Amino acid sequence: MRNNPTTLGAAALALCATLAAQKIHPDEFKLKPQIDQAIAAGVEHLLDGQVRDGSWGVHPGQPGGQTGLCAYALLKSGVSPDHPSLQRAFAYLDGVTPDKTYAVGCMLLAYGATGKREHKARMRELLDIMLRIQGKPGTWGYPHGAPDLSNTQYAALGLWSADKAGLKVPAEAWQRLIEGTLTHQEAYRLANVDISDRTGVAKREVAGFQYRANGAKDLKNATGTMTTAGVSILKICEIGLGSKLKKDARKELTRALNAGLGWLEVNFSVQHDQRPGQRSRGWFLYYLYGMERVGGLAQQEQFGSHWWYVEGAPEVLRRQKNGSWGKTYDTCFALLFLRRATKLGPTTGSGGAVASRHLFSVGKDSDDVYLQGAGQQPLMLYLSGFGPPLQATHKDYGLRILRVDYLEGDRVLGQVAGDPTRAWHPNDTFLHRCTALSHGVHKIRARIELVDPKVPTGETTETVTIESAEMDVNIRDVIEPWMQGLADMQKSKGLKDTKFEVTATSNAAAAVQAADGQMSTSWLCDKADQEATLTLTFPEPVKARRLLLTQPFQKREDIQRMGLVRQIEVRVNSSKRPVVIDLHPNPMAPTEHAFRKLQRVKTMTVKVIKRGGKPGLPVGFAEVVLDEKKK
Repeated sequence: MRNNPTTLGAAALALCATLAAQKIHPDEFKLKPQIDQAIAAGVEHLLDGQVRDGSWGVHPGQPGGQTGLCAYALLKSGVSPDHPSLQRAFAYLDGVTPDKTYAVGCMLLAYGATGKREHKARMRELLDIMLRIQGKPGTWGYPHGAPDLSNTQYAALGLWSADKAGLKVPAEAWQRLIEGTLTHQEAYRLANVDISDRTGVAKREVAGFQYRANGAKDLKNATGTMTTAGVSILKICEIGLGSKLKKDARKELTRALNAGLGWLEVNFSVQHDQRPGQRSRGWFLYYLYGMERVGGLAQQEQFGSHWWYVEGAPEVLRRQKNGSWGKTYDTCFALLFLRRATKLGPTTGSGGAVASRHLFSVGKDSDDVYLQGAGQQPLMLYLSGFGPPLQATHKDYGLRILRVDYLEGDRVLGQVAGDPTRAWHPNDTFLHRCTALSHGVHKIRARIELVDPKVPTGETTETVTIESAEMDVNIRDVIEPWMQGLADMQKSKGLKDTKFEVTATSNAAAAVQAADGQMSTSWLCDKADQEATLTLTFPEPVKARRLLLTQPFQKREDIQRMGLVRQIEVRVNSSKRPVVIDLHPNPMAPTEHAFRKLQRVKTMTVKVIKRGGKPGLPVGFAEVVLDEKKK
C-alpha cells in the first residue's frame, strides 16, 4: 500500500498540533531511537547484574533498598512483573524486614509499580514501618541521626506509592511532612529569570532547599539535588491531602512550590548537581532523576527557557558505557530519567525498546562453522553459514549435509537431519528449538556430518565431521526449584533474632558473616586452611529440625576464584558420631539436611571434609541456617 501524501501531510500537521498542545520539544522525537537503545541496554545490564538470591546485593545498612530500586526501575522501563527476574526479586523482598527509610521507600515503590493487588498486604506492612519511623519534625532520617531531605523524599515517594495502591495515609502524616520540609527551604528572595527566548527576563520569587533544616532561613546552602527533592515532596503532599489541605495551608504550600520552581529556573543546569558554579560531587544522575520527578509532578516541560528533558537526555546518553551508568543505583536513576518514570512522556511510552535481546554467536571468516543462538526458553540454535576455506574444499559438489547435532559437552541437545542429495544453500539454517536448558552459562557447539568432498553426487558412503567452536549461552530468564529454596531461606527466621557466637579455624573476624541472615555476605577460610571449620555456640539451646547451607557464590563466575565444598561433617552438641552431608551438586543452590528428630542445639560445628573445583582456592559459606520448621 502506497503512502498518501495528503494523509502524511495531515499526520504531520496533527503531530505538530499535538506537540504544541503538550508543549513537547520536537527534538525529543529525534532522540527517541538513541533513548530506546539506551533503555534496552540499561535493562539488560540490570537483569544480568541480579545475583543468585534474586537481589542486586545489599547497599550497606539498607537491606531491600537496592533491590527495590532495581525492581522499580525495571518495571518502569517496561519489564513485565511476571518476568522471571522480577519474580525472583519479589521473592527475595518478601523475606526482608527493612528498618531504614531508603529501603522502605524503594520497596514501596517497587511493590506499588507492579499494580498487583496481591502485594497490598505487604505494602501495608511497609507503610506501617514508614509511619512509625517518621521523625518529630515530620521528616525522616536514616532513621537514626538528624532528619534530612534526601531520606525524606524517598519516604514521600513511598507514602505516595501506598496512597495510589489504595492504602490510607493519615492526613496528619502529610501535614507534618509539609511543615518539616518547609524548614529546609531558604528565605524567599527576588531573582531574574529567563522566561523564554521571546519574552526575555522577569523578576521571580525564588527559594531553594537544603539537606539539613538548621539555618535554612539564614544561609544559602540550597542545591539542585535538594531543591528537586523539596519541590517533589511538597507536590506529593498536595496530591496526598487533596481536599483535606486547608485554604491557608494551600496558599503557603503554593508559594513555597513556586519559589522552589523559580530557584530551579534561575539555577538550571544539566552539568552539575550541587550549588551553582560548583563541580559535581557524584550525584548527577540522582539529581536528574529528581528533575524528572519535578517535571512530571508539576507537569512542566521547561524550567524558564530550558527544556529539561531535551537538554538532560544527551548528557545521560553520553555517560552510558556497555549498558551501565556505573554504580547500580546510578543505572536505575538514568533509566528512570530516560523513561520519564513519574509521568510517561510521548517518547517513552512504548515498551518495545526493552524487549529481551538474547543473541549469541560464534565463528569468524577463518572458522568452518558459524553458529548462532537467540532467545531463552526456547533457545533457537541455528547455523548462519560456513567459512570460505571449508566452502572452497567442497567447491566441486557443494556442502552436502547428512546431519547437524547441537551439543553441550557429551550431551546432545538436538539433532536436525539434512538432505545429502543436494548442496547446502544459505537458507538452510537447521533450526532447533531447545527448551530444557537450566539457569547459567552453557557452552554449546554444533557438530556437522558431511559427505566427503571427493565423493561424487549421489553417493554418501564416505563422510567427514566438522565442529564449530563453543558458544557461550547465558540462560538467565528462568526460574528453577533451587531459587525458591533460596527465597525460603530468606523468609526463614533462622538465626536472625538469636544470640550466638561464631568461631572459625581461619579468618575468624569474618566468621559471623556465615550466619548474619544475609546471603550477600560470606565467610571464606584462608587458602592454607585444610580443615576449614565453623563453630556456632548458643547461650540458650536453639530448636532445629533442619540445617540449610549455601556456598558463597553470588554469580557463577565466582566459582573461578573460590573452591567448591562437596561434603561436610556436622556435629551437634557433644555427639560422638558426626553427620556427613553431601552438598547440593549445583553450587548455587542451597543444601538442606533434615535431622532425624528435633534438635536442641547448644553448639554445632560444620567441617569441610571434601572439596572440588580448582585446588588451592578458599572455601566457605554464605549462610548457615537452623530452622525449626519442617519443609
